[in-house]
Order: sequence, then structure tokens, then C-alpha cells
Amino acid sequence: MKVEKYKEFTWQHCLKSVQHSGVLIALLVCCSLNAGAAIVTLSQDTTQLNISTQMEFFEDKNNTFTFNDILELPPQEFTRILPNKANKGISNTVYWLRVTLQTDSPQSNDEQADKIWVLEHLSPLTDQISLFVPTEAKQYTMIENGDSLSYNNRPFKFTNIAFEFSLPPQQQNTVYLRISTRSSLALVFNLRSNQEFKAYSASFYLFNGLYYGVLVVMLIYNLFLFLSIKEKTYFIYTLHILFFGIFTVTIDGFGAQFLWPNTTWINSSGLLFNASVSVFFILLFTKVALQTHKFSPASNWILKTEIILLSIICSVAIIIQTPPILQIYSLLMAVFCISVFLISIRVYLAGNKSARFFILAWGLFSTCLFLSSASIAGVIPITPVTAYYQKIGSFLEVLLLSFALADRVKMLTLEKSYLGHKTKLILKSSNAYLERTNLMKHEFLATISHELRTPMNGVQVSLELMQDKEIPENLREYVDIAKSSSDQMIKMIDDILLFTEIQSGGIKINNRPLNLPQFIANICAPYKLACEEKSIQFDYIAADPSPEYIIADPMILEHILGPILDNAVRFTLQGSIQLKITTHAQDPVKENTEFQFTVSDTGPGIEKNRTKEIMQAFTQLDGSHSREFGGLGVGLSMSRQLAHTLGGQLTVESTLGAG
Repeated sequence: MKVEKYKEFTWQHCLKSVQHSGVLIALLVCCSLNAGAAIVTLSQDTTQLNISTQMEFFEDKNNTFTFNDILELPPQEFTRILPNKANKGISNTVYWLRVTLQTDSPQSNDEQADKIWVLEHLSPLTDQISLFVPTEAKQYTMIENGDSLSYNNRPFKFTNIAFEFSLPPQQQNTVYLRISTRSSLALVFNLRSNQEFKAYSASFYLFNGLYYGVLVVMLIYNLFLFLSIKEKTYFIYTLHILFFGIFTVTIDGFGAQFLWPNTTWINSSGLLFNASVSVFFILLFTKVALQTHKFSPASNWILKTEIILLSIICSVAIIIQTPPILQIYSLLMAVFCISVFLISIRVYLAGNKSARFFILAWGLFSTCLFLSSASIAGVIPITPVTAYYQKIGSFLEVLLLSFALADRVKMLTLEKSYLGHKTKLILKSSNAYLERTNLMKHEFLATISHELRTPMNGVQVSLELMQDKEIPENLREYVDIAKSSSDQMIKMIDDILLFTEIQSGGIKINNRPLNLPQFIANICAPYKLACEEKSIQFDYIAADPSPEYIIADPMILEHILGPILDNAVRFTLQGSIQLKITTHAQDPVKENTEFQFTVSDTGPGIEKNRTKEIMQAFTQLDGSHSREFGGLGVGLSMSRQLAHTLGGQLTVESTLGAG
């Protein structure tokens, strides 16, 4: 943070300039204009103000004025910011702003005399902003911020450019700002109290988190569909979402905040590159998905030309970042997207009915993008909704084009069926692939249906009997059946929720002192009982020496051992099951002891080349609907991932027929 002291502007400066000019009436005009300037009153109850329209600006077109020169300027050189003139577009002009703030005295001795304020500039890509704040010593303190500073070097950490400062109480304070940038400039400022800014930032991050969460979900969704059905349009669209997301992250300031907090060049060059690549995949996606070569050769030629032109203008804009070039670049981006909308109409009229989704998606997206680009170029004024044009448009685009892609897959399937008699060999290969995909889906659905409905049937039957009769002691069996079934259902639901939590990375280790013998006794108790019912021997061999207390997370440890013991009991029909704990030498530095839990059984065993297969989620050796053993197929997968969470590993050794 760069801080300097400046002498405060006084009327002697104005009088001196008037005396030098020899025109006494200028002083009266100066005093009259200054008296008419708006004064923003900040009381102890003030929490939030949009002070843009209360500010005045001066254009330093040649970047020759210093702060002392600005202090000596007569008031009539400053112009009030009008509501529809706050957007200054892309230019090299340096703007000086000022606003007069009237601070009240605190209402009680307990209140803070110098209330802390946060001044937020709504554009996170503004290169340089210098704030000049008066002090009680009649001097000015300068605070520098902006996109030219890496995020970690900024004096106030927030996505948008912001300043934190305080003002002397019970007096008028004229605050000055100096702004220069190569990107679009909008003179829009919000002033909030420190407490109000904390509440505002929480909602700000929540809204943007939801928006980017939707983008990430759709990115993963389309990538999954591409990997499932190998349709290249999904891959192209996935790349479009990826680069558009990076572009949006950059233009919103989150890239500098979270992804590259120690660099600055990515915000300028990277912004243009990601925007260009995103539009490139829009054009390519339209060309492939709408089959323009088949339905509209002229549109296909236009798209090819635009792709070439995009490559040229992108290279020029990255190398020569002058205001005219950037304005042309921004407008061409909007023109390209509008052309996609018009091409979609042409293809729809040519007979491609899937284009109806494109028309709606590109129409809404192009409109929002055009409004955003026009705002950046200074063609239209900034409104409170302007900042969300791109987010609204991209959300609608992603949603509608997902329907378009699904409709395209449907049309391709019908077309393949219609041409089946001419392409038997190709259709046979395609059907085999689709059958494998459908089989995986059906097996999964069958597993869920079978495992969830079976315990619920027991609950329903028992409850029906309980409704018909009162519940005397001799009918307690029905209650037990219902309880047993509900317990099974709850366990499976818990497994699914735990699996989801593991996949999302939400598992947190909560280590605490754990009585190891008691823990092992508790976790083994139900499996010992199950073994007794099946006439199977269950043995537990403790470590030698066996510590009484260890530091571990009991919940994670239980979810690691539970599925392994459950599989051993479930698949072992005769013989024995053994749980053995061994310890290895302690690390004298870390004072840690490595525990090895070994579960062995005399079950049917599996082939050695399939030991890795059973560690995958939703994978079972017997995948038929009528398999003998139940389960969702996620237990060992969860155990393996939880073991990795604790810094361990899960391995499988088996011999077919020997356990």
C-alpha cells in the first residue's frame, strides 16, 4: 500500500489564482458553485449509499495533472456525474473524482468517533485507482489499489476494487479519486459502513457461488454425457462452458482473487484469450450441432469465415490493447453471437427442428451479451442489472442448449433406425455400444430398486398389520420386522449419503482419544451375532502389545472396517472370519504408530485379475438382478477412499475358492 501526505486545499489557493488572473468576480463564482455542490451526510445510522450521482469528475485527457494541480482547480472545472453518463467506455483518459462527505459526531462516548467506511468500485478490472482521504492534520493520505496490483498486494482484500478508510468527525471532508484503466470504465461507487459491507460481501459471495456452482455442474454433466455416448458435440459444448467460465471468473475478479493472486497479466491478456476461445467453440458447436453443411451451406461458410476472423482479431487485440482495438473486439464478439442466432433461424427453416432450442438459447444469450458488450464499449448506460447480463444469459444458454443436445441425440437415434436397412453393420456396432451403456444403467437402477424396496416392503406390511389391530405383546414380532426393515433402509441411505459426501470432498477428520478395545468390541458385536446365526467362527486377534487408547477418528475408522466385515459375513457360508490388528515400529519424530487391520475369511474368493474391480463404486462381481448377495456396491469403494483420507491404504488379496 502506497501512502503519501498532501497539503489540504484551502481558499488561499483559490484566492491566489484569482489574484494572479486579476478577475475578482471569479472568486464569487467559485464560491457560489462550491456552495451548490452536493454534500453527502454520513450519520451514525448511515449504512449504505450509492454516491455516484453525488460525485463530480474532471477529465485529464493528457494525464498531466498532479493531485496538487487538482486541489487548485476551480470548482467549475468539475462536472456532476449524471445517472445515464456514469459509463465512460474504453479510453485512455484519466478521471479525477471528488465528493464531499459530512460526518456527524458520535451520539455517545461508547460509539467510535472515527467510523470505518468501505468505498467499493463496481468494476474489478480497473487498472489504477488512487484514493485521497483528508486527515485531522489538514493533509491527505493517498491509498493505491486496482487491477495493476496483484491481489495479495492490494490494501483491501475484496473481489471488486475497494478502500477502507475513516474520516474526522463533525466536519465536511472532500475525498478525491484518480482513475485510469485500459478496460471499460464505469464511474459507479457504493459507500458502506464496515458492518454493512460484511453483510453485503456474504450475500455477494453466496450469489456468485451459486452461479459458478451451476456452471460446474453443467460442465461435469456434459462431460459425463460425452464420455458415456461419445458424441463430440457434448465435448465441444463442454469446452465452451469451460472457457466461458474462466472468462467470467476473470471479468468478475474471482480469478485474481482465488486462481492467480500473485500475477496481473492474466487479467488482461487472459481475459481476451478466454473470451475468444469461448466464442470459437460457440461457432464450432453451432456448425457441428446444427449440421450447417447439410441444411445451409451458406451458413456453414459464414461460420468458417467468422472462425478465421476471430483468430485474427483475437491475436491483434492481445498484442495491441488500444481503446479502438478493444472496442472493435467487444462489438465483434457480440456480432458473432448474433450471427449464431440468425443462422439458427435459417437452419430451422431449412428443416432441422433441433434448431428451435438454439434459436431460443442464442436469442436470449446474444441479447444479454450484446447489452453487456455495448455497456463495456460505452454505448449504453450502466444500470443495476447490467452487471448480471452475462450471468443471466449464460445460465439460460446452458439450460436450453442441454435440451437441444438431448433432442439432437434423440433425432440421431431415430435417423439411425430409419437408415437401419442400409447400414446394418454400422448399426450393429452402434447398438452393441448402446446396449452396454443401457445395461450398466439398468443394472444400477435394478440394484437401487431391489435394495431399497425390499426393506420398505417389510415396513409397509408390518404397518398395515399394525393398523388393522391393536399392538399387544404377541404382535411385537411385526414391530420388530418393521424396525429391522427400516434399519436396513436407513443404513443404505446413510451409505449413499456418505458416498456422496466422500465424492464431494466434504469428509473432515475429527481425531480424538479412542478406547481401542472397547471400539473393536462394539464394532464386532453385530458381526459376531451374525456369524453365530450362520454357525461361523469369528475370531479377534489383538495387537501385541495392544495400546488401550489411540488418537483416531472413530466414525471414519468404523466406516472403513464396517463394509469389510459386512462383506466377509455376507459372502462366507461356512468356516471362519478373523479380524487381526498388528502394529509397526513407532516413528520417533512424529510419535505415530502404524496399525494394520487384517480381515480374512473362508468365503468363495475372487479371481486375482478382478481384485481392483471390486474396489470401484457400484461394482459387484454378480451384477444380475437375481444375485444371491445384496448390497449397493459402494462399501469397499468408501473404505478405500476413507483409508486414503487417513493416510492409509486398502488392499485385497484373494484366491478363488479359498477366501
